Amino acid sequence: MLEGQILTWGGDRMDMANSMEARPAFLDHHLAEYAATIPPEVRIRDGVEKWVLREAMKNVLPRELYERKKFAFMAPPAHTDPIKQAAVQEMVDHWLTPERVKAVGVLQYDRLLAFIRAAWEETDATASRRNDILINHTLQLHMLHGQYVEGVPLPTVD
Repeated sequence: MLEGQILTWGGDRMDMANSMEARPAFLDHHLAEYAATIPPEVRIRDGVEKWVLREAMKNVLPRELYERKKFAFMAPPAHTDPIKQAAVQEMVDHWLTPERVKAVGVLQYDRLLAFIRAAWEETDATASRRNDILINHTLQLHMLHGQYVEGVPLPTVD
C-alpha cells in the first residue's frame, strides 16, 4: 500500500499535480526504525491509534486534530465532480477495452463494464468511495500492463 498507493496515488501525484514537493517526515529511516521498537500497546492505547504520536503532539495540535479519529487519505474521488468523472471515464474508455481486459486476464469485461456503469449511478457515499478505489486500482493494473507488456507509453501531463 505504501509504495503503490499512499506515496503515489495519494502523495507524490497529488503533490506534483499542485506544483509541490513534499517531504514525508515519517519516512525518515531513523524515525521508522525507532517507531518499530515502540510496543504495540503504546502505539494503540484504549482503541486510539497513533496514541504515542498524538501524545507527543498534544500541546501542539488543535484539539480537533488531536481528538480526531484516524481516516484514510484519498485524492478527491471522481464521483464528486462531473469533470473528474468524465476524465476517469475517458481513461476507462482508453485502457479498459475488451481486448486489453482480455489480455490482462484478471477480470471479465462484461462484468467490469456493468460494475463501472453501476458505480457512476451509486448514491451511497461510502459505496461511491469504495467504487472509486476499485476503478482506480483496475485502471492502474491495465495501465501498467499497457506500459510494460504492450509497450504503450503513458500520456504525459503538460
